[in-house]
Amino acid sequence: NDKSTYFGGRGKVVLKAWMLEQYVPGQKFILVRNPYYWKVDPEGNQLPYIDKVDVREVEDRQSVALGNVSGEFDVDGMWVGAQHLSLFLEEKDKPGRDYDVGYGAVPGMVIYFNYDTKDATSRKIMRNVDFRRAFSMAINREEINEVLYSGLLDPSAGVFSKYSPYHVEETYRAYAEYDPEKAKQLLDKAGMKDSDGDGVRELPSGEDVKLVIDVSEHDLYTPSVEMLVEYLADIGVKMVMNVQHQNLIEERWEEGNYELLVWDLEGIDDPVGALQIWVPVSKGVPFYHQSAYDKGGFSKEYDEFSELLLKAKTIPYDERVAAVKKANRIMAENVFVAYVG
Repeated sequence: NDKSTYFGGRGKVVLKAWMLEQYVPGQKFILVRNPYYWKVDPEGNQLPYIDKVDVREVEDRQSVALGNVSGEFDVDGMWVGAQHLSLFLEEKDKPGRDYDVGYGAVPGMVIYFNYDTKDATSRKIMRNVDFRRAFSMAINREEINEVLYSGLLDPSAGVFSKYSPYHVEETYRAYAEYDPEKAKQLLDKAGMKDSDGDGVRELPSGEDVKLVIDVSEHDLYTPSVEMLVEYLADIGVKMVMNVQHQNLIEERWEEGNYELLVWDLEGIDDPVGALQIWVPVSKGVPFYHQSAYDKGGFSKEYDEFSELLLKAKTIPYDERVAAVKKANRIMAENVFVAYVG
């Protein structure tokens, strides 16, 4: 219905470059050129150039990759990634095959801690900085890189992009080096110890350190989280995977009904232009700390981080860079989110 509204109706005069000819929900929509579109290029040619576009909705990423290889698709709007590299390389010597690997300012996988999760015990765990540091240091990013990313991942901490002017080299891998022994020490410091020797740590209250991590059905993220669960078990933290369709996972995070969540992230190259991802600029954001808008941040460090980013929007460029770099250091030191790389 949204697509029908946006692209206009059949037989109606529209101002957009494209008109909707056919829409089959969950399968495809076909766009045709608006012959009365009002724009021309510098040479006077009528826009748009292309007469017809057949857009297919494909949920299975492997099918997207196979369609790219076979020539079924001319353009892929649903990314394929490192997990499909071997498939492309098998075809590289065939006529018309030309591959290049590009990098963007988007992390390979992001783990969000829900600072407002409904369960009080889980919420206390999420808000403990030593737990978050231990969590990050328990992840063997190099192994995930080799097993699932074909060695293309650049392991890092949860920080702003290294390609942005806000990059801080000394914090780029803060708490991101694989060190399970150090992670165990941090959990001990946080009062989470395996008192009964069953391999699972307990809180001072006696409750097990047991958390649920949500991940959508994804041919890269799901196996990554399977490895993550094993890494956390090695330091005494029991993780339970909740794997569901992407739409259901999205509903849960919109409602704040989760403990940890794996999702994408854009905006690390320009955090000032994407404040809603990081700080409470309006009600309900950021989605992993929805109470911050009304009640303030869960820690004084998060409040300082927020103030720096909000201030950065209204100050001269040189001052902005300095402020956002300071925010970047706070973010790295406190592991507000965790990246694989």
